[in-house]
Order: sequence, then C-alpha cells, then structure tokens
Amino acid sequence: MRPKMDVCLLLLALGTVYGAPAAAAGKPIAAVFPIEVRRVRISAADRETLGETLGAKLTGRGGYLVIPKDQLQEKLRRQKKRSYKRCYAKSCQIAIGQELAAQKAISTRITRIGRRCQVIIKVWDLKKSAAERAATSTGRCSAASLLGLIEAATTKLLRDSSSGWAPRPEQRCSWGKVAVGKHCCWPGQDWGASTGRCIGKPARCPRGMKRGARDCLFPSKAGEVWLPLPRGTFEMGNKARKDERPVRRVTLKPFAMLKTEVTVAQYRACVKAGKCTKPTPSVGDRADYNWSNGRGDKHPINGVLRKQAKAFCAWVGGRLPSEAEWEYAARSGGKRQLYPWGNEKASCRRAVVFGQDRGGCDRGTTWPVCSKPGGNSAQGLCDLVGNVSEWVADCWQADYVGAPKDNAPRKTCRGKHEALSIVHRGGTWATGSSFLYQATRRESGAPWYADKGHGIRCARDL
Repeated sequence: MRPKMDVCLLLLALGTVYGAPAAAAGKPIAAVFPIEVRRVRISAADRETLGETLGAKLTGRGGYLVIPKDQLQEKLRRQKKRSYKRCYAKSCQIAIGQELAAQKAISTRITRIGRRCQVIIKVWDLKKSAAERAATSTGRCSAASLLGLIEAATTKLLRDSSSGWAPRPEQRCSWGKVAVGKHCCWPGQDWGASTGRCIGKPARCPRGMKRGARDCLFPSKAGEVWLPLPRGTFEMGNKARKDERPVRRVTLKPFAMLKTEVTVAQYRACVKAGKCTKPTPSVGDRADYNWSNGRGDKHPINGVLRKQAKAFCAWVGGRLPSEAEWEYAARSGGKRQLYPWGNEKASCRRAVVFGQDRGGCDRGTTWPVCSKPGGNSAQGLCDLVGNVSEWVADCWQADYVGAPKDNAPRKTCRGKHEALSIVHRGGTWATGSSFLYQATRRESGAPWYADKGHGIRCARDL
C-alpha cells in the first residue's frame, strides 16, 4: 500500500503546483536530474542557475510537468547513501524515475572537449527503459556561454519532440532570469499577479551580482544600475540609408548596459575619485552644459569627450558599448522596430526630443534621466532616444561592409576625414531631424570635441 500512497501524494502535489488544466493537457511527467559535469570547473551557484534554467524551459514552453526538485532530492537521498547529485548512471535515473511514477527521465551532461564545451540533454522513456531522443549544443565554457548552450539544446529538444504536444513560443528572458509563466524572474522568485512584478528575494544570483531584497544587482560605485540583455541574433541596419547598409545578421553574447545615461551626480563621483576629469565645453553657450549650469544632479552629463566617457565606464567596471550592442538594446533586444517602444514616430510623448519650436520638448535643455518611461525599452533602459546621444566604441565608416557580426566594435577607420570620427547614437534634445532618433541611425563625431549633445552610457560583459 505504501508505494501506491507515494504515487497518489506525488500526483496530488503535481496538480497543486501546476494546476489541473495543465495535468489534463496530456503532458508527460518528467524527473529532471542534476547536471553532470566532466572536466569543467563550474561553481555550485552557477550549476544551480543552469539547472533552474533547464527546468524552467522544460515547463515554461508547455512541454513537461517536472517533478518538484525537493521530492526528487528526497527520493534520491532515501535510495542512495551517497550524495543525491551522484545519480548520473542510466540505470539509477531510470529506477528512480519509475519509483516517482514519472514517464520520462531527463539527464544533462556538460563535457569539456579541448577548449570548448558540449551540452548533451537526453530524454529516457521509462516505460521502455530506453533513450527516446537527445539534443546537443557546443560552444565556449564560460558560465554565460553554458547558459546559452543549455537554452539552445533545450530548444532543439522541444522542437524535435514527437510526443504529440505542441510547445508554446519560448519566453525570452534576460541573462540569469528564468521564465515564470509568461514572465521572467530571478531564480527562486514567483510572479505576483496582484502586484504585477516578481516577488520574493532571489534564491541565487549570477556570478558578479549580489542579492538585493527583490533583485540581483551589480555592485555600484555611484548609484548606477545595470540591466542584463539576453544573447540573441538580429538583423542590424536599415536598407533605406547607405551608411546603414548592408543589413547583416549579428549574433551577440549576453551583456549588460546602464539603465540610464550617466548623470551629473555619477560623473561628479568619478571626478572626486580621481578617475575622471571635469568636462570642458568646446563651443557654444555654457548654459547648455550640465556640469556647471546648476540644472541638477539627475540630468545627464553632457559635453564629454570620448576618452572621458571611456574613463567613467572603466571606473564603474564597464566599457563603451559596440554599435551592435547599442542598436540591439535600442530595438528592445533586436526586434524588427525602429524605436525602443515600436515603430511609432519619436515625439515628446515618449522621449526628450526637439519640440514644436526648440529642443528639449520646448524647454531648451535636457531633462532628468528617465523622465519619459513610455519610451523605455522592453528591458527597462531609459532615454535610448533623445536627451543626449551616447558615445559607442566603434570607429566610423561610411557603411557596414566588413563590419563585425558579434559584440566586437569596429576598430579601423576608413576614408579621407573618417580617421578622426567615432560613432555616437540616439540623437539629442537639440536634434532637429526626426530620423536621427531611429535606433538604426548613426552619427559621427570627433573624439576630441565636447559637444553639448554628447553623453555616456556604459556596457559590460557577462
């Protein structure tokens, strides 16, 4: 009678966790075993994050009902005298899966082969005690790359499934986050329907981040907030203009960007730390320069040289973004749209742009950062359009011929006057031409020229 009681309790728990409608959908019940690692050094926290990602994708795309982790661990500890993580053998996983009344057992192995790593995910049919299918993915061995390999292998596994169920479109989450239904939260958090946000303290955070009360955060020197962007592939450029052609396919690794343009207060902290120099206007009315015009610490710093932008980013542990990273972010993760919010033309409703008569939505100045939340990207980045334009790492060239197809910036200039030009993006509060606000639009500027429209936004590797 005891085995039957265990099965009943297990099915009751699954119904409680996943809901009756899901159980009725005919999805197979799966026991997802801990990830086996061979010849790869992965911290315990990163291994947990990889496991959370695997489990979330298997359930989030509508594929499986995954047996709760604590029940699987308890069964493994009962049956095995050694650590529950050591049940890597096929016979052990099939036996434990059958005892838990699962229909499938899912095993994952990460193996280093030379300088690269291979992820193999296998599905075992527990009725037949045989392998049903498998999926592999190969790439670099860093924690961020392994996360991408897990995602890629899981996607292949679900796409190639012949079990009769149709997986839902994948929930694309920023690096380190996992799908919770239709939403993305940090591992260990739940989605609060009444609050409209993730609730609870994260159970763990990716390497380099620390746990806050509600978020995983990067260390901050001046109150700056970093937002991660997921790995992805997108079509960069615009066929409508010569300097944005040829349109090319770019694949980016995960990276992070500052949520806001660097503020006067943040830049002042860098100057006080002795890592940045004071901005010196090159031309124009000094009242347009926020360093000394008294408009407030929350306005974006402007009138900075490119080397000053680089110095600030290095101080906070980052760097200037590449053109590809900037455009990917300004198109909300590389979507087919011209602005962070979609294809609606830029206006003062969504961004600090040129107004009816003068710049800054007719105020004649910049606005405090994040004053236009309706213009934020899907990842929460503010002011990617307007306010101040942002220096990027790329050297200017008149087209995209031979441009990198990854996160790397273009380091070689070409042309009679282009050796002194660096790219900046996003348009400014004083820009009169509306097309300059498009996410694909490029502008060039001399790195030694401190224009009132030039500001800073930093990126960092993950």
